[in-house]
Amino acid sequence: RRRARRHRRTATAAGTRRVSGRPAGRTGRAGRRGAGKRQAGKRQASMADAPAAEGRQAEAAQQPEAPGSDVAVAAGPSADDKQPPADDEASDGEAADGAAAAGGEAPAAKRARTDGPGGAAIGPVEFFAIGFCGVDDSAPTADLTKFSLSRPWIEWGVLFRPEKVGEPRFPTMAFVKDLCTQCTDVDGQPSVKLAAHLCSSRCEQVLRGDASFVQELHNLGFRRVQVNATAANGVDTSNLAPLAPKLLEAILGVPGMEWILQRNEETKPLWEYVLSNGPPANVSVLFDDSVGTGVQRKTFPCPSTLNGTPCGYAGGLGPANMRETLEAIQASVGPTFADKAKYRSPWVDMESSLRGTKEDGTDYFSMEKVRAVVETVEKAAEDGVIKLPALEV
Repeated sequence: RRRARRHRRTATAAGTRRVSGRPAGRTGRAGRRGAGKRQAGKRQASMADAPAAEGRQAEAAQQPEAPGSDVAVAAGPSADDKQPPADDEASDGEAADGAAAAGGEAPAAKRARTDGPGGAAIGPVEFFAIGFCGVDDSAPTADLTKFSLSRPWIEWGVLFRPEKVGEPRFPTMAFVKDLCTQCTDVDGQPSVKLAAHLCSSRCEQVLRGDASFVQELHNLGFRRVQVNATAANGVDTSNLAPLAPKLLEAILGVPGMEWILQRNEETKPLWEYVLSNGPPANVSVLFDDSVGTGVQRKTFPCPSTLNGTPCGYAGGLGPANMRETLEAIQASVGPTFADKAKYRSPWVDMESSLRGTKEDGTDYFSMEKVRAVVETVEKAAEDGVIKLPALEV
């Protein structure tokens, strides 16, 4: 009994397990002696080998001999000890699969989305721009510039309608030039996104093929121009079809400007013709049935209907519904925009909801409402609902 206890203590101290019921220490020594004899025989048989072989034998002599089948095995991780990863260490995809198999769903933060092109995982839609249209003389240009310099996704929209210059929503040219000066960097390049929205005679000008005013705007720093060819914007739309080829000439005449075409039933003769002729690389489409009247958009057409032409959405958007609009865009067309090789990031645009009224009844461009929208957009980005372009340093 005393010898058995000594054998057990020796085996435990050496960190070994007993195999086949015999004391680990004794069988281990016997096994090592047998293995040593066999290894010595091998070295003697290979004395005539090349120096490289001798090096290999010397290295092998330093390695521990392999234990016999019935000898003690050094304690360490056995096959039974190598457990699979715990559930909380599984990959996101495995967690999602496991939850689905159990009839449940993985948490949103860990759920892998594979409804993108080719089954690739997709993330939130990255927006090209959030457009605030209707800036006018009531908004200090320095405030507009300062507010947007750290937010490259903000785009200020300027309405041009000669017969209404100086009225709310329609700034004077002095305001426009001051804004452009504020938004230009030291190299003369625009540092803030600016979009011109052409109404009435300014719109009819490009419908005749005359792009001289658009070229002037480009020289000032505008990089996008929207053709508002609707009756609500003071344009005779009774016979637009014959004007479509001339509009295409104007578009091709200023290739450095992105031309936005409103896509609705009223403007169909224009966008249908332009899109069927290429379309030019400097054309994009705005899905807008409200044409500036504030009617809220409920659906978000898929950009695949445009064969890769960049697009945006407008119609009754503002502080009150911006979060639900961003979520609806992500839910309805997010997987399509995930194919960035084919589709550029979208934008949204708003106008009517940004107006405020002073005590004397004066209408003005409300920076308070702009800030409310921006806070909602930034919170949506923080929550992972959407993405916003990073500030270039």
